[in-house]
Amino acid sequence: MNRITIVVLIASVFLFSCAAQAPFTQQETAFAQKANNYPTTFSLPNDKAEEAWARAQLFIAQYSNMKIQIATQYVLQTYNPVGAVPIYGYNITRTPAQNETRFTVQCMHSNMWSGKEAQQNASMLSYYMATGELELRFVYR
Repeated sequence: MNRITIVVLIASVFLFSCAAQAPFTQQETAFAQKANNYPTTFSLPNDKAEEAWARAQLFIAQYSNMKIQIATQYVLQTYNPVGAVPIYGYNITRTPAQNETRFTVQCMHSNMWSGKEAQQNASMLSYYMATGELELRFVYR
C-alpha cells in the first residue's frame, strides 16, 4: 500500500470511531436537563434525609475517583483531587432543621479545565440524592 492509502485508512478509522457514540434518547435528554438544572443546595423533609444521605455515600463509594476522607452524620468528604488528569472529589454537608434537612453538594476537580464537568457531577449527585434517579452516562469519572 502506498502512503496516501494508509493515511486515508487511518483517517477513516479515526472518523468512524468518533462517530460511534450512540446519540441520546429523548428520555436521556429529558433526564439530563432535569438533573443539570437541579440545585446543589436543596432541602428535603426529615423523613427523606436518611435515604438521601445513604445515596450520597453510595454514589461516592461507587463513582468517585477519590476515597472518602471524612464520613460523619453531617459531613461526607473525599480527599482533594490533584493532578493534570480530570479527577473528581466531593464535599457534602447536611444541616438538620425543624421539619427539613438542608444538603449542600460540591464537586471538586483536579485541573482548571474540568470545572463544567464538576458542576454537572454536583448537580447529578444532588438530583440522585433527592429522587433516587441516576443515569451513569452523564457522570464524569
